[in-house]
Amino acid sequence: KMQNLIQQVLLSHLPSKRKQTASGWISFNAVCCTHRGESIDKRQRGGAIATARGGITYHCFNCHFKAGWQPGWVLSPNFKELLTWLNVSTENINELRLETIRLKQGLPSEYKRHVELPKFETRTLPEQTRTFEEMVVWHELAGTIPHDFFQVADYVLERKIDPVAYGLSWSDADSFARRVIVPMIYQNVTVGYTARSIDRKDKLKYYSSQPANFVFNMDRQGHDRVFAILCEGPFDAMSVDGISIMGSNLSEGQARLINTLQRQIIVVPDNDKAGVALVDAALEQQWSVSFPDWWETCKDVNEATIKYGKLFAFKNILDRTETNPVKIELMRKKYFKT
Repeated sequence: KMQNLIQQVLLSHLPSKRKQTASGWISFNAVCCTHRGESIDKRQRGGAIATARGGITYHCFNCHFKAGWQPGWVLSPNFKELLTWLNVSTENINELRLETIRLKQGLPSEYKRHVELPKFETRTLPEQTRTFEEMVVWHELAGTIPHDFFQVADYVLERKIDPVAYGLSWSDADSFARRVIVPMIYQNVTVGYTARSIDRKDKLKYYSSQPANFVFNMDRQGHDRVFAILCEGPFDAMSVDGISIMGSNLSEGQARLINTLQRQIIVVPDNDKAGVALVDAALEQQWSVSFPDWWETCKDVNEATIKYGKLFAFKNILDRTETNPVKIELMRKKYFKT
C-alpha cells in the first residue's frame, strides 16, 4: 500500500542510533540542522512518527524544521529535502513523487522500487567486554571472578541459552555489569550489540547499539536448512537457533534480507498485543505462521523452552505451523481478538 510505502522509505533510512518513546515518536540526531545553518545535533532532537492514517511526520526540536506526508498528498519541497538529507537517492525520490501524483489522480501504481540489501558498518562492543569463554580463562588466571558476572551467567543458564554458541559476553563497565551482552554478527563481522539487563526492576530492559534493518542470527542459517524460524526477540531466536527482528515491527530492509534465505520462513510472534503486527507482516510477505499450543501458558519461545524444553517447543512450533493465508487470518482473529 502506498500509504505504508512512504513510511517505510523514510523509516528505513533513519540514523541507526535512535530510540522510540511509548507514544510512538522515534528520536535521533536531527539531519536537518547543518543544512539550515545550525550546529550538528548531538542530543537526538529530531523526531519522526507514523500517523494512524498511514502518513509520516518529522519535526526537529533544534532548528524547528518540519516535514510530513499524508495519503492523498504529493511530496512537499520540505519532505523531498528531508529524504535527500536521509540519503534517499534522487532516482528513488523522483519515483515516489511521480507515484504520489498518479495515486492522487486515481491512476494505477507503476512504482518499482530497486531491490537493495541493507549494508552494515563494523561496530565495537562496550569497553572491557569479554566473552563467557574468556571470563573462564580469566578466572583461572586471576583466581577470582566478579560477583556480577556470576549472576549474569546464572541468568543465561536459567534461560537455557548456550553462551558459547552465540558469543555472549560481559563487561565490568558500570553501565553493563548487570547485563548480558549479545553481539550482533553479520557475515562474520560485529555490527552492533544488545545488552539485556538481568534486573527485573530495571526500566531499560535492553540497551542496544544496532544498525537499521538488522536481522539477528542470519549467519547461522546454513544452506542445508529448509526453513528458518523468525522470532521477535534475540533470546527467543537463540532458543531455537532461529532469527530475530529485535521487535514486532518488520522493516522493508529486514524483509528483503530475510527473503535472501530462499526457504520457508516460519513466524512465531509473542502472544501479546504487539505480536499481531508480526502476523500482519507475515501475511504480507506470504510467510508461514505458527500458533503453538504452549501459547496458553507461555508468552514467547524462550519461556516455552525454559518450561518444556527445547525439543518440545521446537517440535510444537513445526506441528502448529500454518501456511494457508485464510487460516492464518482466522487464527490471527482468534488469538489476537482483532
